[in-house]
This record gives sequence, C-alpha cells and structure tokens, in this order.
Amino acid sequence: TDKFQEKKKNGTKTPRDVVIKLMKSEDQFKREIEKRIGLDPSLVVEVICTSDDFGIEGGRSKWGCGLEKIHSPLQTWTNYQFGIVMPAAECNLLTVLLQESVDLTLAKKIFASLAGALQHLHEHERIHGDFKPGNVVRMANGQWMLIDMDGAVSFDAPVGAKALSTAFVGPETTFKGENQEIGFRVPQKDNTGVEGTEETKEKAISEVLSPPELLKAHPTFDIWSFAVVLYRAIAHKPLLEADDRDNLRSKRELIILATWGPSALCDALADARAALVADGANAIVRLVACNLFGWCLQPKPQNRPQSFGEILAHPFFAATNGVSAVEVEEEERAGVAGVTEAQVLELSKGLKLTTRVHIAAELGGPLTI
Repeated sequence: TDKFQEKKKNGTKTPRDVVIKLMKSEDQFKREIEKRIGLDPSLVVEVICTSDDFGIEGGRSKWGCGLEKIHSPLQTWTNYQFGIVMPAAECNLLTVLLQESVDLTLAKKIFASLAGALQHLHEHERIHGDFKPGNVVRMANGQWMLIDMDGAVSFDAPVGAKALSTAFVGPETTFKGENQEIGFRVPQKDNTGVEGTEETKEKAISEVLSPPELLKAHPTFDIWSFAVVLYRAIAHKPLLEADDRDNLRSKRELIILATWGPSALCDALADARAALVADGANAIVRLVACNLFGWCLQPKPQNRPQSFGEILAHPFFAATNGVSAVEVEEEERAGVAGVTEAQVLELSKGLKLTTRVHIAAELGGPLTI
C-alpha cells in the first residue's frame, strides 16, 4: 500500500491509499486489464492506472524510476516491468475468516454479495478462475469486492491462464495418465498441483503427461470454488487441506479431489453439520446449508447449480414466504419463532438432493406431517 497522487479534472491532486500489483509477465498484465472491461467497479476492484500510463523520460521508464521511491522489500524491482494501481482495501476475506467472528448472518451477507459479483462476471461471459479468500477484499465502505482478474477466461476458453489454486478447484480439473498419475487439465508444464521440494517437484513434472483435453471455462468452475470458500466459513475448516500458496497440501488431498464422490461428500457434509450444531444452528439452517453444499459440490459439473442466480434463489440466501433460513434462525434465538416440522417441510420444497430422510434426521425423528 502506498500514497498515490490522484489528479482530478480541475488539476488538483488528492492523495489516496492504493495497492500496486507488480508483474513480470505481459500476458498476466494484459489479462488484469482486459478482463475488467465492462465490469462494475463496485463489484470488481478497478484499475486506477497502469505502468503503461507513466511513459518514458530520459531513456528510462518513469514507472521503473517510480518504483525506486516506493518502500518495498523487493530488491529486483527492475524485473517487474508491468503493474497496475488499484484502490487499497481494508482487508481480505482470509484475514476475516482467521481473525474475526463470522456468524451465519454475516456469512450470508458476505457470500450473497460475492455470489452477485460472480454472477455479474458470468453475465459478461467470463469466469473469475481463481476465486478464493485471498482474492476477495473488503473496502473501507464495507463493500466486498473481487480482485485478481489474471486468472479470468472467457466462456468455453481453456482454463489455466494462470496456475490453478488447486485447493479451490473441482474434480473435473483432474485427469489420470496411463500409469494412474494425477494431473490437471490445464496448459501448464507443472500441473501436478502439489507443492514440494525442488527435487520432488522436478520428479513430478517429469512424470506428468499432457492432458487428453483441456478444461473449458464454464460457470460451474467458479460455483465449486464459491462453495469451497463458503464451506470454510460455515464449517470452520477447509474442504481439503491447503498449503500457504492455496494448493493441495499433499498427494492424499489430490487423490480425494480426483476421486471425489458420495463418500467424500457425505464426510464433508457431516463436518459442516457438526459445526452448525456446535454454533447452535437450528434444523432449518442445518438442512438448507448442507443441501446447498451437497448441490454445489457435486463431482459432475452438470449436477451443480448452473448459475449464481440459482444459488441466490436457494433458501439459504433467498426468502421463502418472506423469511430466509438464516432469518428464521435469528427469530428462533430471539424467542420469536420455534422450528416446526411444517417450517422445515416448507423450506425443503424444491430442494435438490434432499429427501424426507434428511429432513427427519434434522428433526431428530420420523416425520409426522
């Protein structure tokens, strides 16, 4: 973060806090700019200016000269020929999840806003491609916004414009080679998705085969990532363990992802339900939250919601008879309303993948209605 003298139309300059993202790759730089075109700056953090705007003076890049004056631990600043300047955020979602209390009401508010932002991207026929807590920020006015558009690609274009954050991608990104090695369906040399020492990484790279076909961008790619982040907020644990670079921590996690199915999903839902019980959530909230996870985390993309409009219409977020699941939860805690079988059944109408057995389990006994 640094101070930036923003020149107004009347010629005056006003200092404001900004973030400068430095890049070595021109392709990455271009994606950051081009994939923002046409997007609402209240949903995706805008670019105030770029390294291209600084020009040349005395045979030297004014951008490069300016970097010398910025207090930064970077010693090799000359390698970063490209950069964008953006308004500074207050914090990112990862910080909030680790350091602040996020109850159900706040989680609903945050993730409804983020679902709307991702829906906006999809309406412009592009996916974010790297949705994770570190790429979501809270601005000074409290608005939650998306950053890092260098992983964004247009619908039906190959995914993998940048390295995947493998802890936040779905099982459809994986493939098995002839010798059962697991790789990712992206155009990268090192697509093992697992961090390690240089020796183990070199060995992994040498063993990876080219994918039979590249994965094409589709809204369900972001929908899986969204569900993984929401799961982290509700279950208070990651869906799959990640390292500090947001990649799967070990081969074990990679195998779980590649073979994701009913067993792994049931285990994940059991952990989410246990966390909700510990948080004092009632049967309605437990039912609709686990239903939403069960729907979004289907191994086959065609079985997930196909749009964020469907997600926002789900009872976890949307009102049923004027009252959403989380609002019923608040009323019950305030002693205004109790949970009845009729309420649970009403909220469960139209829920995909939910049976009367699930409903009965949340009520603690067989249905009488």
